[in-house]
Amino acid sequence: MAGKVEVQIGQLRSVGTALDTVATRIATLTAKAKAESAAYEGSWGSDDFGTQFSGGDNGYAKSEQNLVNVLDSKLAFGIVNDSVAEISTIEGLPRDWYSPFRYRERQADCGGGI
Repeated sequence: MAGKVEVQIGQLRSVGTALDTVATRIATLTAKAKAESAAYEGSWGSDDFGTQFSGGDNGYAKSEQNLVNVLDSKLAFGIVNDSVAEISTIEGLPRDWYSPFRYRERQADCGGGI
């Protein structure tokens, strides 16, 4: 177990800004993909071919939703700068101020069992 964890706030903020840019680009592409997809929704028809194309686990509708879910999950990149702001506010405070440290130290004092 490491005795000390150091965070370079400036470097973390720089990475956070870059990730914010990536998240914004992903959001733009996702919105564009959703709009393009909506414009063609159902154009494959409801006959046997259209049903086979769009239905089931491997069909277009399910695949499209999976793609949107993956892209939407990448929007969490934008939270890095929120974390940097929180770290900045606690930087320099005594170690025992942060409750997880207090909890771990109490566990160590009691033999380490949870």
